[in-house]
Amino acid sequence: RIGEALGPLSPGIHWYSQDGTMVLVGTNLTGDATPYAPFGQDMDLALIPVAGGEPVRVALDRRRWSIEGVVAQDDRALLQPGPTAFRLRGRDKQTGEAVILTADWGTGRVTETWRGRGRFQDIQAAGPNRLVATYEDFRTPANLFTFSGDLANAARLTDVSPEQRRAAAGEAELFDTVIPR
Repeated sequence: RIGEALGPLSPGIHWYSQDGTMVLVGTNLTGDATPYAPFGQDMDLALIPVAGGEPVRVALDRRRWSIEGVVAQDDRALLQPGPTAFRLRGRDKQTGEAVILTADWGTGRVTETWRGRGRFQDIQAAGPNRLVATYEDFRTPANLFTFSGDLANAARLTDVSPEQRRAAAGEAELFDTVIPR
């Protein structure tokens, strides 16, 4: 059996590389995952060669990031910005900011592609070097947007709630506080 050395695998995480040679799996599980909420727990990620061979562990810092999903090409294939890279949608555990991470199984590096106080849902490919996702933040109601491949440029595709968009929005200020025990 391929990937047996990884131990128990998450029941709901199995996305394939675009060429179908690798499968992304969740391993070293903590908590309960279900097929309906596969990232509902902290876990490690690994890529297993479908033809057999040694799994490649993804060097995620679980103390720093929680993972909420993958950036997908379609419902089963990873969107790959490079031949050995794929993207994950997550959250910085210390700041609460959303992050899009790029993991490269060729180099073993995980880097931040995007960081902010917004929220992405269901990021998918929308053609060459274009992404589409539901996005919202403090000043932007949830709408469908298209993004450049590097997430630097966005254009709103829908206007689900025009009354919210027209409403005056002040500046949001965030702060930390310590609660005494």
